[in-house]
Amino acid sequence: MSRVIVITEQIELHLVWTKRRIFIKPLPRYLLDIEIRNIHIECHPELAKCVRGLLHSYTALFAYESDFRIAHDEGLLPVDMDWVKWHTTARTFVKDCSDSSWNIYNEIDGRYLYGELRLSRLNKIYRGLRGELLYGYSHETAQSLYGVFFAENFGKVAAILAYSMQVGLADDLVSGNQAFRKAYYGFAVFSIFSPLVAALALVAVFLLIFVAHWARTHWNAKKRYEEMGI
Repeated sequence: MSRVIVITEQIELHLVWTKRRIFIKPLPRYLLDIEIRNIHIECHPELAKCVRGLLHSYTALFAYESDFRIAHDEGLLPVDMDWVKWHTTARTFVKDCSDSSWNIYNEIDGRYLYGELRLSRLNKIYRGLRGELLYGYSHETAQSLYGVFFAENFGKVAAILAYSMQVGLADDLVSGNQAFRKAYYGFAVFSIFSPLVAALALVAVFLLIFVAHWARTHWNAKKRYEEMGI
């Protein structure tokens, strides 16, 4: 998907993506040890569900050998692990799926039911519902968010400023000609109201797109949960 993989050790950023980037936490080596998981993790139900969800996310990320090679190049897996060993290890994460009474999605934390998450939406949720107005979802990404914000909006502000200066200069050039002056004022009024009309049109289009995306997301989620059996 043309996204740059950004290594993170912050578990809350695992599989969170933003413009052209996705954050992925490398697979901790100790989680590959079944004995460690049985002794130190499985005895804590909530922790165990989080760990199973994390491990399950890797089985989705590295489903094919081509994925595995990319993961190795990016440092997401231990250097001494090969494809055959990974394939064998991954099977222990999902257990024996031949047991129809066992459902992996009932055994993992709810966060991992969603897979990758969009950072911009997480920020809106945290700012709107949790009052995290300054940093949003994670302060680790605040600096990059400011960079994207200025990059996307400064050009528009500069263009509007340049246009306004040109209109102001034009007033001096046509001040001695009555016909041109009338045309200038008519154009000035048009210049004021046309951005407002365009802005309202953009809002209307945005609302239509938002409703369409919300409806499709809701339908996809319902269908996915039915396939999961939950």
